[in-house]
Amino acid sequence: MSATLKIFLSLLTSDKGRKVLGIIVCIILSPLLVASMFLSGFSGGALDHNKATINAVFNDLPISENAPQEFKDQIHEMVLAFQKVDNEIGEMTKKLEDGTNLDDQYIKSILFAEKFGDESFKASTFDAKEYIKQTVNIEEREIIIEDDPTTKEDESSVTTIEVAIPIDRKTLHDRSSSFLSVSIDSKEEEKILQVYTLLGNIIEDESGKLESGGSADALVKSLLPESMKKEFVGGSYGSPFTDGWRDKVTSEFGRRDPITLPDGTVTSVGHSGMDLGAPHGTQVLAINDGEVIAVKHTSVGLGIYCVIDHGGGNISVYGHNSRILVSVGNKVAKGQAIAEVGKSGYATGNHLHLQLYLNGNLSNPKNVLE
Repeated sequence: MSATLKIFLSLLTSDKGRKVLGIIVCIILSPLLVASMFLSGFSGGALDHNKATINAVFNDLPISENAPQEFKDQIHEMVLAFQKVDNEIGEMTKKLEDGTNLDDQYIKSILFAEKFGDESFKASTFDAKEYIKQTVNIEEREIIIEDDPTTKEDESSVTTIEVAIPIDRKTLHDRSSSFLSVSIDSKEEEKILQVYTLLGNIIEDESGKLESGGSADALVKSLLPESMKKEFVGGSYGSPFTDGWRDKVTSEFGRRDPITLPDGTVTSVGHSGMDLGAPHGTQVLAINDGEVIAVKHTSVGLGIYCVIDHGGGNISVYGHNSRILVSVGNKVAKGQAIAEVGKSGYATGNHLHLQLYLNGNLSNPKNVLE
């Protein structure tokens, strides 16, 4: 038996030895520590560590002085890279079509999830300009310049400009895989979403938006009188998902068997909406034109949810999201992405709770959705 193996076995036979061995392993693996924690989940100490790391990288907050130097160096490189990314996003934003925007946090979440812990990654050699080019499609558009001072009086000129159009996440993953020389498969997509969601939760916690709770039903009832004064936007109600809703129903509107939630509480037999199961991060769409009249970030009930007024006492509620993509006062169009599926609040898994009021009355969404 080798001397190294003897030492290893002796360390395993005592509590003190196992602690020493653990410290040695952490030191050896420190550059990869965060990446492995994201792969293993967000429970216990890993969750606190991930929050501290994300705060250090995304919000440029200090990390513990006791952290290994290799770990601090990785954070420093990523902070510098993010600064370059922010500058390039600012430049690209000038070319965006009206009404569109780049999700800078998601773009940086990809970079963090795929490159943090990679000792070869250096901000000095990272081409942020080319990276941001991967996030859009560029189209050339001709525009007319009225009363161009370089032309004769009462004449106009035509010029060509570049317009940037944000791409969907699947395309973004494919392009990022190629650009970053990684393979973003389903497991990597989940890791990116974990970073993105945890970042969103940190932002909400830091900004004081995490609310104490309150009944969504009570909130909507308080908003109905104003909705009744407005004219209904008209039209039909569409699907809250791009690929339809009928095969996603996990719990119907109306009477149901009580459900025991993770915290031990039991639901009532009356279900105020319809539950639709979908993977974490799936985009939730507005089912009709309207105005966002409430956005709530709670840890109970419907959790993170938003409310859209369609006028005439017609109101839709979207609950248990992981993120909200709109703000109070925003005008939204039917089919527009307004949130992302999650399991916030009292939920047993990832799904959308869709609640609908028609002419002021709580109604079954199934009866009107296309």
